[in-house]
Amino acid sequence: MQCKHIAAVLLMLEEFSQSGQLAAEKSCTEGLQTFNRPRAYYTGKPLKLEDIPLKRKLGDDLLSDPRPEKYRRMKDYTDYVRNTMVNYCAISSKDIAMRYLFPRANLLVTEKEAQSIEKTTRGQSNNKEWFKARQWRVTASRFGEVTKITTRRNIKKLCDSLHNPKPINKPQIFHGKMYESKALTQFKQNYKMNVVNCGLIVSHHYPFLGASPDGLVGADSLVEVKCPYSGRNEKILQGSKFKFLMYERDGTMVLRKSSPYYDQIQGQLFLCKRKYCFFVVYTFVDLFVQKIEINHDYCVGCLIPKLQLFYTRHFRPYIATLL
Repeated sequence: MQCKHIAAVLLMLEEFSQSGQLAAEKSCTEGLQTFNRPRAYYTGKPLKLEDIPLKRKLGDDLLSDPRPEKYRRMKDYTDYVRNTMVNYCAISSKDIAMRYLFPRANLLVTEKEAQSIEKTTRGQSNNKEWFKARQWRVTASRFGEVTKITTRRNIKKLCDSLHNPKPINKPQIFHGKMYESKALTQFKQNYKMNVVNCGLIVSHHYPFLGASPDGLVGADSLVEVKCPYSGRNEKILQGSKFKFLMYERDGTMVLRKSSPYYDQIQGQLFLCKRKYCFFVVYTFVDLFVQKIEINHDYCVGCLIPKLQLFYTRHFRPYIATLL
């Protein structure tokens, strides 16, 4: 019986005896595995965008007018486009973005106009202009409600209540209006501060939002007053009468950040460009005051984006349907 391996060994020994060299090569399994060896590093250099070769040839003028030649010098061309789109919408019964061009559905306010709105709405609930200016906006007193809506919420009813709130004839509302001025008077006496009345404050950066604080203090503060009806005869302590308050570890009583009042105050500070809010809680037997600082990161990163999303997705389309 012949064996190739034996023959190969004999031939190798014969060659070794003649040449003195061993004719043997290493197999692939005798060395280290090569599966995880990194590829050669890229040695190229970064390129600027204009230096990158493009397959598609670009035109000489990137800002060239895409309109046909006969329309470029046409007078009232924008009106022509607008009318064409509106007519298409009417004929086809399709709802298109053109509706957002109507002023009330796409609010734009300059700084001067924002100042004018504040002046003409002073007196707040005693001023008709205050109610008119609020109709087209999400206001701070509803920020906490809007930011916490869920899929179960009836958005149509919420938008109805924002645009055209019905008068609420409840003792809680009457109580708050009746004793707000007394709370402010006691606050001014106790803390020796001058409180200036104001109207609806609108930011020209976010014209769809509005805030009506109960007063302005100095150049960097404002006041927000709460007169809870259920605790009107109580000392102000954490409990069922004052669920919006809590104790911190050091025993200090503060406003809960989960309370709608917190979003209201942070929204007021952001829109009014103020740093502090004196949060005042008034009862017949007690007065609580907390100085709350603006949480700018919370406003920019959470509160305002949520309000902006609600306005864009729900309230602006709702307003557009009324026009």
